[in-house]
Formats: sequence, C-alpha cells, structure tokens
Amino acid sequence: MINIEDIFDTLRMKGNKDLRNVRVYRTKEGTIFEVVAALIVIVMWALIAYYFKDLPNRIPTHFDLTGNADNFGSKHTLWILGIVGTLTTALLIASAYHPRFINLPVKVTKPVHIAMAIRMLRIICIIIALLFVDIVLMIVCNSYVYTIAMWCLVAAMFAVITYYSVRIRKTKA
Repeated sequence: MINIEDIFDTLRMKGNKDLRNVRVYRTKEGTIFEVVAALIVIVMWALIAYYFKDLPNRIPTHFDLTGNADNFGSKHTLWILGIVGTLTTALLIASAYHPRFINLPVKVTKPVHIAMAIRMLRIICIIIALLFVDIVLMIVCNSYVYTIAMWCLVAAMFAVITYYSVRIRKTKA
C-alpha cells in the first residue's frame, strides 16, 4: 500500500502556499481507486441490464430502515438509479483532484492533511459505489441480506470518516 507521504509528494503548492491552491496530480494509488470504482459502476450497470427484462413493471423504489419496501414505481426508475450512482461516483473521483471542495469535520491546515483527506475521499467513493450496487440488488432480489450489507456499508463509511478525521486532528506534521 502506498503511504500518505507518496500522495503528499504529488501535491504541489501554487503561489502563497495557501491550501486552497493545492494541485493534485495522478498517482498510482489514485488510478487504482479510480479503476476499482469504474469496475464497480460497470457491475452496477450490468446488474441493471441483466435483471431489467425480468422485473415486473412495478418495483420497490424506497425502503424503510429495516429494508421493507415502502414505495413503488416503474421499473424504469432503475435506470435513473444507475445514472445517479454513476454521477455520484464520478463526482467523488473528481473531488479528489480538487481538495478545496472536500468538507471535513476537522480543520485542515497542512498539506499532509489534504493528502489524508484525498485518501479518505477515494475510500468513500468505493463504499458509495458498492452502496449503489447493493441498492440495485435490494430492488431486484428483494432479500434481507442486502439490507444487512447496506447497513454494513453505511457503518464502514462512518468508520472511515471518523478514522481519518481523528488521524488528521492528531497529525502535527
């Protein structure tokens, strides 16, 4: 695994060393995260295409906290879910190259903090992409297993945010 210092080496400061002017360049780690995210999105689209023809015209479009469907709509809304999942994943990937748009619950004062925030964002991107795949599976398979997976993914996302927030707060360098 590439460590934070390797990401830090790809950050370039412009002008007055203001953290808002940080530029992020492509790294091997970033490319790996982007490829994995793209593969997950491709899997999501493959699932939508595979199951679409066999779905009834009315499918669940919303679930309560326990995973029970509480709203229904046309099966064509599955395509909208795919578009939203793709755009969300793409936005998260793009945000890693523009760290001034990353909003953290801790103050970012050093370039090493930005490097950690970028890694956190890339991990969250993978989790979000998996969450969209899970939602597609919840709709087409109607199984509680996917509800459990959804809660695990949400917990993982909060764990990543908490871990990196604490780590950024404790990092002095």
